[in-house]
Amino acid sequence: MKKFLCLSALMGVLLTSGGIASATEALNLDVPEDHTAIYGGGMEATEEGFSSSKLRYAAGGGDFNCGVNGFKVYANYYHARAKHSATAKNGRGGQVRSVQKAGVRAYATCNATLTGNTGWWNVY
Repeated sequence: MKKFLCLSALMGVLLTSGGIASATEALNLDVPEDHTAIYGGGMEATEEGFSSSKLRYAAGGGDFNCGVNGFKVYANYYHARAKHSATAKNGRGGQVRSVQKAGVRAYATCNATLTGNTGWWNVY
C-alpha cells in the first residue's frame, strides 16, 4: 500500500509539473542573469544538429536565441525599444556579455565546454 501511495504521489507530481526537472530548470533560467537588469532569463545552449539547437523565442519583448557552434557558445538578443544584453556562459564559469542600446543586436560568444553552456538575455 505504501508503494502504491508513493507511486501515485510521484505520478501526480510528474503530471502536474510537466515531467522530471531538466538541467535548465535546475539552473533557474527564468531570472535575470545580471542583477542590474529589470528582467531577463536564459536557456541551455545545445550543439547544432540536436532537436533543441538554435532555440529562438520572444523574450521580454525582444528576440533571443543561443546555441553551441563548434567550439563556441553564443547568445544573441535584439530589443527594438530598450537597452539590453546577451551573455554566453560556459560550464566552467567563463562568460562574455554584450550590452547594446535599443535597436542594436547584442551578440556574445565564448569558448564552449562539454556541458553547462547557457545563453542569457537581460533588459535594462
